[in-house]
Amino acid sequence: MTATETFKEFIGNIVAQLPAIKTVIHSDGEGIDAFLSNSENEYPALCFVRPNYKHFDNGSYGYYTYFDVSMFCFAKTQITDYGTDDALARSQGDFDAAEQIVTDIAKKLNQYNRERVIPIEFSLNDWAAEPVQSMNTDAAYGYNVRFRIGLPTSNQLNG
Repeated sequence: MTATETFKEFIGNIVAQLPAIKTVIHSDGEGIDAFLSNSENEYPALCFVRPNYKHFDNGSYGYYTYFDVSMFCFAKTQITDYGTDDALARSQGDFDAAEQIVTDIAKKLNQYNRERVIPIEFSLNDWAAEPVQSMNTDAAYGYNVRFRIGLPTSNQLNG
């Protein structure tokens, strides 16, 4: 199993606990653009860019891999007239829905870290969320979230 597969498996278990999520993709920027351009997709959606990572050896063959994650959470509204108050209200609702989802993910990661459900390394100090919008086929509103997480990878690296 690769480090990226370890991350996908871990984050998949977190996302599975959030019933609001309809779609999860792991891709590069081009794949995310393609996803947003297809009006048939289901929202809310989480889009993970393949993370950068760095291995860490604690000196006693206990290895962690630290991932620098970029995640997009999008909600989507069909807007036909962008100049109306109704369109503004719907976009605000989409931002709010996406923000609630990313907040739920942060809470779940923080809970895992506090309770040591899985021995992860995570700090809310490394969590940053920025509102974003995409105007491809239809408007999609959400957040780009960046965070760092360390996952145990001794099984993969102690060959």
